[in-house]
Amino acid sequence: MSQDDLQRRRHDCDDARAMYTASVTAGLLAVFLLLWSAPGHATAPSMPLTRPYHVEFGVEIPVRDGTRLNATILRPADQREPLPVILRFTPYGADRYFPRAAFFATHGYVVAIVEVRGRGDSEGAYRPYVNDAKDGYDVVQWLADRDYCDGRVAMRGASYTGFLQWAIAALSPPALKTIVPGAAPYFTVDNPAYRGVEIPYRLRWYALVAGRQRNTNFNSAREFWNGLYAELARGELEYARLDEAAGLPTSYWKESLQTPESRERYSRLNPITTALAQIDIPVLTMTGAYDGAQLGTFTHYRKLLESNPEAAERTWLLVGPWDHAGVSSTQRAVGGVDFGEEAAVDHLQLELEWFDWVLKEGEKPALLDDRVTYFMAGPNEWRSVPSFEALPCCRRLVLRSRQSGSREDYLDGQLTADGSGAETAIHRFRYDPGLPTVSWGPYFGAAARGDEHLLDDELPLEIGDRGLVYETNPAREAYEIVGNPVLEARIALDVPDTDLIAVLYDVAPDGSTVTLAYDFLRARYRDGALAPDFPAMDSFHDYRFEMTWVARRIPVGHRLRLFITAPGISHFFQRHTNTEEPVAFADRAKYAVADIRLKVDGSSRLVLPVGEGK
Repeated sequence: MSQDDLQRRRHDCDDARAMYTASVTAGLLAVFLLLWSAPGHATAPSMPLTRPYHVEFGVEIPVRDGTRLNATILRPADQREPLPVILRFTPYGADRYFPRAAFFATHGYVVAIVEVRGRGDSEGAYRPYVNDAKDGYDVVQWLADRDYCDGRVAMRGASYTGFLQWAIAALSPPALKTIVPGAAPYFTVDNPAYRGVEIPYRLRWYALVAGRQRNTNFNSAREFWNGLYAELARGELEYARLDEAAGLPTSYWKESLQTPESRERYSRLNPITTALAQIDIPVLTMTGAYDGAQLGTFTHYRKLLESNPEAAERTWLLVGPWDHAGVSSTQRAVGGVDFGEEAAVDHLQLELEWFDWVLKEGEKPALLDDRVTYFMAGPNEWRSVPSFEALPCCRRLVLRSRQSGSREDYLDGQLTADGSGAETAIHRFRYDPGLPTVSWGPYFGAAARGDEHLLDDELPLEIGDRGLVYETNPAREAYEIVGNPVLEARIALDVPDTDLIAVLYDVAPDGSTVTLAYDFLRARYRDGALAPDFPAMDSFHDYRFEMTWVARRIPVGHRLRLFITAPGISHFFQRHTNTEEPVAFADRAKYAVADIRLKVDGSSRLVLPVGEGK
């Protein structure tokens, strides 16, 4: 066969192959079109799609000094009349909250996400919290005057945005009709220091809000931050210049360091008592048993009721088994502990029911049976009481020396309901800022110990002379703790000042543990951050550790473990030098070793919120 014949045959084969491919493709296309047009086809739209809401980006809201704040407005597509507006006032960027805004916009509300001054596309310079209350007042009133608004504005949000709701409500903008603040910190109590103890971890938050956009990835770089804290603990970095070491020089960090001037400045950001007394709108405030802002949330709540007892009739408190994130997002497990399906509250649905009840005459959310609603771990169920005062109290357990032949060498003593006949003793431990630190701390959760941080904390078993450990005997019958355990301790120091921490655990018969509660404080601020009082050296003083909320059933055979140490043993806490100097500026080379003594004579005791007979 000639070369020409071979070439013609190839062309014939190629033509036949092309005709076959075209035929098969046409057939498949015909079948696809037939199926697509068939009645009841799953993906065939039965009617034209429409938008569920309308969006306006880049809306400029002027405030009193002429600064313009950036807003994103969502309105229901079928809106025919003015509606209430739900406001989220935030430093974290409008887009972050778009899905939640869309939820409320599809359920009959106009939603405004407004970026605070100096953040996102809002004009001005950002100073955390400083201008937000007055700006928020102006934003509320501006929204109320829009033609899409019926004159009523509600607010929602947690953490920073939770605090802003309290601050704005205390200014009494006429259009603000309800607030739903979650996980709201309170300055000089748990923010920017926790009971006077400064926390390197806070620099991560400043990293989050550095510049104008949210720096989520930088904030979440755990290896970077943990390494930074370890370098700080080894004395390689200066605490006051930690921001510079992180590549993030910022005035926020410098302004937050503990000095008399900074504490006074921050205290002025809190709503004053007379302003709180003027809040006459319904309030739903929320926190969690493991929320780092729980102390602040309770402080806002208590100060509101103290300033105006009538507010109790329109104020609801919800305490779940959640951490900080779980206060605003569905969460059933924390730190390796699964609290069951009942714990997984749909916060958006709950808040929708709240807004419908307050603003649209809907029914009260079923979860809010009474004014204080809490989750009881163990039976894993929700319960309600009319107030904190209705909670059970109290069972007092005295700290005493351990009996001879104690079952565990790590124990320094016992917790017992009967302190009679016990000899007076002095128990002691040492805090040496020069020793290597550990990665530990109940306040920091996963950052310190990983995703199962509530389980099996072994540090109390290994602490040696750097802490004290006490335990109850195994429970002969089950009982329930509901409220804030309190450690009343008689303590003496041989240094001018130091930091202390107390942690409470549930210990199962097999030795496994669950972290229940904690409190930590700086000795000079034991009576409050605005009243520093250095304890006289070598004299015993009363220390009160008001631990975080516990609502848990303690089963038969379980023990309670109390652990007392210095938080500075961990690089997640600021390392106190045990001197009178402001710790952030102290000379690390001049540190002192603290000898910490606890008097065991019946005056040191653990007070549990447990009802009589339980």
